[in-house]
Amino acid sequence: MGSTLETSLVISAVLLLLTFLILAPLDICGECLDLGRDGKTELDYQLENSEIITSRRVGGRDAWLTSPEMLCTFLTGLSENYRIIYGSLTEVVND
Repeated sequence: MGSTLETSLVISAVLLLLTFLILAPLDICGECLDLGRDGKTELDYQLENSEIITSRRVGGRDAWLTSPEMLCTFLTGLSENYRIIYGSLTEVVND
């Protein structure tokens, strides 16, 4: 009776170990796949370059997209408009 009980416990332990050895790497690979998908989604979002500053939720985290070129162009346009308006007002007042 004792040997049958010991045998069943050992077989159960071996089956649990085999189950763990199969399922643990599968779970790790699944997490890696999810992280890879989130990384690709964030990279695609970063390459959009559609607005000066935007944010989007990617994989439970906030991803921010900033475009220094568009910000520089926007500020240059504001500066040029200010110079045109200020120059016109100066000419009107001086005349």
